Formats: sequence, C-alpha cells, structure tokens
Amino acid sequence: MKAEHQEIIDQTLLDITGRENERTSAVGAVARNDLSIEELRQSILGQWLRQLIDVAENGPGTTTPADARAMLENVYKILFQAPGQSYPLIPPKFDKTPLGVLLNAVRIYTLGLNDIVSVAEAARLTQIQRAQIYYLIFGACYTQSKSMAKS
Repeated sequence: MKAEHQEIIDQTLLDITGRENERTSAVGAVARNDLSIEELRQSILGQWLRQLIDVAENGPGTTTPADARAMLENVYKILFQAPGQSYPLIPPKFDKTPLGVLLNAVRIYTLGLNDIVSVAEAARLTQIQRAQIYYLIFGACYTQSKSMAKS
C-alpha cells in the first residue's frame, strides 16, 4: 500500500475514534483513548478501508463487486450516518477529498451495466436539466483544465 494511502486510512481512523469518544463522553460513558494506531488498523473499519484501498490501487483481486459494495456501504454508514437516520448523507464535497477519490475508484468497480444510466435517463430520473448533469459530471474537470491552461 502506498504510504499516502496508509496516512489517509490512519487519519480517518483517528477522526472516527475522536468523534466516537466525544459521543461516548457526552452520554457519561468512559471513552477509550488508549488504542494504538496498529490496534485501530486491525479494527473492522481499518480492515475494510485497507481492503477497499487495495482494490483502488491494484484492481479487484479476490474482492468481488458485491463484497466491495457491502464494505463501501458499511464504511459510508460509519462515516456519514447520524443516529436516527436510515441512510448515510454523504456530503457533496467528500468526493473531492483524498478518501473520497479512493472510494469512488472502488465504487466504479462495483457498478454493473444495469447501474449505469445515460445523461438523458439521469435527467429524467432526477428531473434535473441535462446541461446541469453535464456540469455536475464534467464541471470540475472543465474548471481544472482551464486553470491549468492559465499556468
């Protein structure tokens, strides 16, 4: 695994641990602050993240699309599902974070042909104009390429 990807995993595990410790303390329970980074890496979340990043770096290997999808769903629940919510609310800007970029690479692998829709079908399903969908898909690439051209 690339060192920068391990750093992303480690920071994610530390962030989640800190957030959970805050929640635990808020309800009067004793928070656990004694876990080492190695122990966090061995946690279920640490194992899922490591396996997902391995898929993003090296391709599927022995991980099936169904297994990758299940791990992604669990990771998204842990990261973004608040108590009382029935599904995680993933912030739009998450896809541009280092972890979001890596998880999106895995999401692409998990998509089957039945999951892919045309822009016209997406416009019909979402009731968003096609031009807006094109902007959502290509807007970041377009603005990045314009700023790179100016450099």
